Amino acid sequence: MNEAQFMDALRTLARHIVRNELVCEHFFESLGISRESLWTKAREMDQHLKEHTEWQSRFPGLFD
Repeated sequence: MNEAQFMDALRTLARHIVRNELVCEHFFESLGISRESLWTKAREMDQHLKEHTEWQSRFPGLFD
């Protein structure tokens, strides 16, 4: 794959990502869930995952 083909593939991927994000955003908004609420929940879940991973590293086997 040459550089031009790579850049074309990258642009295509970016278009698909944006399109999928808009579809997902529309779906959640149709359920009455705002983008801000989604990002807040995503940050909370990310923090929870980090804390869980930290506990797993401190106490191996505890969560198995």
